[in-house]
Amino acid sequence: MDIYEIGGLLSGIAYVVLAARASVWCWPIGLVNVLLFIYLNYYAKLYADVGLQFVYLALTLYGWYNWANAAKQQGNHIGFVNRRLFGSLTLLTVCLAALLALILDRYTDTDVPVWDAVVTALSLTATWLTAQKILENWLLWIFTDVLYVGLYAYKELYLLALLFVIYTLVAAQGYLYWKKLARREG
Repeated sequence: MDIYEIGGLLSGIAYVVLAARASVWCWPIGLVNVLLFIYLNYYAKLYADVGLQFVYLALTLYGWYNWANAAKQQGNHIGFVNRRLFGSLTLLTVCLAALLALILDRYTDTDVPVWDAVVTALSLTATWLTAQKILENWLLWIFTDVLYVGLYAYKELYLLALLFVIYTLVAAQGYLYWKKLARREG
């Protein structure tokens, strides 16, 4: 455990708690978290997750912009996934995971190419859903976070595994809170 892992833990907790509370302040905290995770994943040889963090950087800036502007225009509107979007996102996520697994297996020295690829693809989809303020992002995060707990424990990054246990619990709370907000919006 080092200062970067502790920083990743603390900024990650702050990000997900603020996101679960639908606070736009989750996004600047998320920027700090992304930078720390780039470093941590690179040294753990989780190369797809390094790439994921660079995409997160862009999605974080997009989410910050989107949430800030949506709040000005329509308040805290929570959306939902419809069948068409669900099908499209499922297909895209599976294809992305397969492509990433192939690339990681052939071109890197990672010992977990499929695991790394699957959590990366799921995380991208969940982050996009979060940036769109779609309720079901939390259900996907719960599933993805459980997979990350195992991955980080396997890689002996125990503080990060703990972080993803916490993420799982906060994601469950976030789902319930956003569902309540959506009901109020009616």
